[in-house]
Amino acid sequence: MRTKLLLAFGALCAAIGIAVGVFRLAADGGSDAAPGPPVAEVYADVAAALLRPGMVAHVVFDAEGSDAWISGRHEAWVDVATDHAHERTVTMYRSPSVSTTREGGVIYRAGAAYTVGEDGRPFKSPIQSCLHGATRVLALLANCPSQGKISLRTESRRFDGVDALAVVIEGKLSGIDSVIEIHNRLFVDAGTRLPLAFESKGTDRYALGGYENEFHGITRYAIDFVRRDSLLPDFFDPSAIGYRETDLPQAIDAAGAAFPIFWLRAEHPGSDAVPPIALSDVRVVGSGQPELGPTVELTYSRDDDEFAGLLTLSEMSAANAQFFAATGSAPDWRRDACATRTEFPVLGARAVLFEWHMHDLAVDAAHCPPSAPDGVALEVDFGDTFVTVLPSVARELAGLPNAYASAEALRGLAAALLRRN
Repeated sequence: MRTKLLLAFGALCAAIGIAVGVFRLAADGGSDAAPGPPVAEVYADVAAALLRPGMVAHVVFDAEGSDAWISGRHEAWVDVATDHAHERTVTMYRSPSVSTTREGGVIYRAGAAYTVGEDGRPFKSPIQSCLHGATRVLALLANCPSQGKISLRTESRRFDGVDALAVVIEGKLSGIDSVIEIHNRLFVDAGTRLPLAFESKGTDRYALGGYENEFHGITRYAIDFVRRDSLLPDFFDPSAIGYRETDLPQAIDAAGAAFPIFWLRAEHPGSDAVPPIALSDVRVVGSGQPELGPTVELTYSRDDDEFAGLLTLSEMSAANAQFFAATGSAPDWRRDACATRTEFPVLGARAVLFEWHMHDLAVDAAHCPPSAPDGVALEVDFGDTFVTVLPSVARELAGLPNAYASAEALRGLAAALLRRN
């Protein structure tokens, strides 16, 4: 899986589609820049600068880059008083043969970001930020990740000819299947404390496959203020962008899979060793071969935190599984020549438990790594349905605890699988 999730920038980068390339940065001063005030003080000042009675900050984002194939308009209305924001994007992608325009919106409220995919599917994700108690919607402008090994400091600089403070955000964090090294800077006007720009720079290194991607971008902010009563009453409600909550059990039935679906019910009670979990997402992925049917993915999270995804059940038809095997599209736990495989029966089917080297994949059984396996995966072949149970790779890469990332936990889940249809 090569999907990248840049937690460093949350929904911001996903919405504006920052181009990869070399950007012009009009910031003066080198590494010997004078230190600035405490980071928490700067964030608090930014919140205060955007807070005006009866008014809402209107921000236009200008992402500069050398890649001329991407352009558009990106703006947001930020209500610091209520901790709400409404973001809109119109992005144009151009190539010599085709041009595409995409429109999108994001609502930020109650610590979550709400959006709707091009297919009408609703998405909800946590606002990721380490804003030291400042208003969470400022993640749009003054973002830094809430997880990973991050260091923060401030420096006095010049930016576009203006005296500025730079909040320097450096460290490592984890995406879905990668480790991201960041060197970001938020530039704030030293006088008004209004944000001027955000620079993102770093390297994305994938754990599964060794791929690396460098990125460098800067987004400038143009800020004015509009009256709150000039906006529609539901302007900051998720319904304003067409967001509707999904009935997840119904979403399983609506997937239209011709093969039986197995699940852990809407809620799984856990045990003394593992916490209770609840179904938090249902995703249907087309195979490119309609006759083989889709892949249905069920994500389970902590029952008290829908954003704390702990494991995924990935299910496909037997024909689809055979197709993948025949084309050599093997997952990494099968490619690990030094993985331990344990077979056992479950519900009259054959289950295989893999204990594999996630961070040090072995391609030659004669040269196994000295470290013990640090990843687990479970495959269950029910004959007409092939099920893979995989603990969250993102949590593993981030070093976050996951009681389900153990052989014993996966054995327990295998016994708890139920046929839904």
